[in-house]
Amino acid sequence: QYYGLSLDRLIMKYYLLILLLLIPAAVWSASPQILLTTDQSEVSIGQMFSAKISLLPNGDSINALTGEITLPESLELKQIEDGGSIVSFWIERPAVRDGKITFSGIIPGGFTADRGPVFSLNLVAKSAGKVSLVIQKLKVLRNDGQGTELAVKTSPVLITVNKTEVEFSKALPADNLKPESFQPIVSRDPALFDGQWFLAFMTQDKQSGVDHYEVREGGDDQTWVKTESPYLIRDQSLKNKIVVRAVDRAGNIQEAVVILRPWYSVWLYGGILLLVSIFILWFIVFIFRKLFWRPRSSPF
Repeated sequence: QYYGLSLDRLIMKYYLLILLLLIPAAVWSASPQILLTTDQSEVSIGQMFSAKISLLPNGDSINALTGEITLPESLELKQIEDGGSIVSFWIERPAVRDGKITFSGIIPGGFTADRGPVFSLNLVAKSAGKVSLVIQKLKVLRNDGQGTELAVKTSPVLITVNKTEVEFSKALPADNLKPESFQPIVSRDPALFDGQWFLAFMTQDKQSGVDHYEVREGGDDQTWVKTESPYLIRDQSLKNKIVVRAVDRAGNIQEAVVILRPWYSVWLYGGILLLVSIFILWFIVFIFRKLFWRPRSSPF
């Protein structure tokens, strides 16, 4: 015995204590993570480096995330890249707003892979010292049909800027590729625009990322209108040609011509289908009568 406790009970209490200490760590490690990493932990003044934001679902299915990053005064933002992001629909595309980089996006169908890129920052150090980057106001929603908010963990990243100064000469990554091809959809819904016709569109750019969309209704003499999806169509008769184009951050353009489906097309296709059905039915009856029908002979 040891202080009134048997050896067996002492060992049991020891293992119980270890188990209680490990359970919170196991639950914490299973939570989704938003990782903030840098390609260099120590840089010089004037040197550019990258900070990447990634999502680790850790066994969950994630379909929405939001957060913000406060930009320290000692760092200068050169570029935000979201090309190849797992977020295919940005509610709030990553951008600097009031000294903070805010973002909010949706992943339709959810993301369940081991790790997925969200976006990255190209930064340049302006003064020596230690500086940290941290994601704040972070929210992650589960793909369960209810948008359940999940506990999520993240941690700051520390960058040391030494006193050595270098001339900023590193060129930003070249982007000579258009955004991916896409096809806008013409639709209407009682819950949107009072049931009027609208356009829905979305695409991705694997390099610098899509910067914005533009829509032109009518001929080539009409002006382009900068917009977002969904877009309310001005000409509700759907008689004018509509072109949508996606412009990436490097200025590359991908255009898509909208396939219009005016109201009378439904009646036209329906009428054609009805005529074809009547003809097929008549043909079947005609063949049946030719092959099997015989006139009855009169008994008189």
